Order: sequence, then structure tokens, then C-alpha cells
Amino acid sequence: MRWLVLLVLGYMVVSTTGTALPVFRSEGLSFITGSEWNPGNGDFGILAFIYGTVVTSIIALIIAVPLSLGVSLFLTEYAPKRIRGPVIYAVDLLAAVPSVIYGLWGVFILLPLFLQPMTEFFAKYLGSSPSSRGPHRGSRISEPG
Repeated sequence: MRWLVLLVLGYMVVSTTGTALPVFRSEGLSFITGSEWNPGNGDFGILAFIYGTVVTSIIALIIAVPLSLGVSLFLTEYAPKRIRGPVIYAVDLLAAVPSVIYGLWGVFILLPLFLQPMTEFFAKYLGSSPSSRGPHRGSRISEPG
């Protein structure tokens, strides 16, 4: 069974490398080190995308690690037995939901519910700022002007 896992992993590496090889042949290392993405001019640099992914991941870890450690310590050490079972069940259900669903929930529910009123409040009381200049409507389409 271990050999099968290694075989599948090896196939994934070979397949991914074979698919990415034409890009590296045409762009070279500037594909990774370049930050300009302009397909019309033939510029394909993914450094900005890599940077955004790394920063987003670090922020997510800063939020998730203390929260998850706190929940696990509470459930194992401090929670009374009568609430431990239901909370563990709820945490397991939350872990079973794909993260894409949470992202869509945030875009369709939280963004229109919180971001628009917050930017209107800040624009009214604090004046114009980069975060209050554009319409923030979430999934709603805003009227121009």
C-alpha cells in the first residue's frame, strides 16, 4: 500500500512538471520572479500572486492557530461533560464543510451585511479614504455614478 501512495505521488509530480514545462521554456525564471501580468503583451509573472497567497496564508494562520488551540484546550481540559459532546460534534461538522462554502458565505452574506454599512459610516464621519471611494456591494450590482 505504501508503494501505491509513492507511485501516485510520483505520477502527480511528473504530470505537473510536464504540464508546467512549456511555460518555463518560453518564460524562463521570469515567470516566477516577474510581477507583471499582461497576457496581451505576453508578460506572465506570478510573483504578485505568490506574495498574495503567502500573506493571506500567514494572516489565516495568525487567526486560526490561537483559535483552534483555545477551542481544543477548552474542550479537553475545561468544558463540562454535558456540553463537551455537542460542541465537539459542532466542531466536527464545521470541519467537514469545504472552505469554499465559507468563502461564498462571506461574499454573499457578510460582505453586503457589514462592509457596505461600515464604508458608508467611515465615509460620512471620517471623510474620503481609499476604502470608502468605491461601491462595496458584495454580490449586488451597483449603479454607476
